[in-house]
Amino acid sequence: MSLNWELKNIKDYEKVCWHPATEAERKKEWTHATFREDPKTKKLTRLDGVTNAIIWRTMSVDIGDITEKNYREFFVRSKVYSALHGADCPMMRRKEGTKDDWEGADFTLEEIKKHIGLHTNVINTTRKQWIKRETRYARREFDERIQSSIRHAEGADIPS
Repeated sequence: MSLNWELKNIKDYEKVCWHPATEAERKKEWTHATFREDPKTKKLTRLDGVTNAIIWRTMSVDIGDITEKNYREFFVRSKVYSALHGADCPMMRRKEGTKDDWEGADFTLEEIKKHIGLHTNVINTTRKQWIKRETRYARREFDERIQSSIRHAEGADIPS
């Protein structure tokens, strides 16, 4: 199933979610950015990196709509997800004071708040349902690591 999203209900979405872009940026092979061209003005814009990362994170936290009521829950689930899955940097940021030096980064609460109004086709789950799913994952991961450690300690994973 595809991940569908809508930004128009985000306050100032044109400024928060889209930035001017050049044709040269769009042609770069390494870019995975989403671009759009205004049919009337022919101006090219690029989807903001934070917006893009939040859109994809909706699947991990099972919150498809960011609202005034749930943006804090989205933030907390994102932090828990990162801690459990080792994905502590859902996006990259340019290191302060540098031009081409990047580092992994997580969302700030303010960034999530600025995306109130984001809608995706992700099905919302309750906190209880989400915690149950993540607990099952953590338990399986824990068991696998224990078994791997035992095999390694017994020499089963060590090539002869």
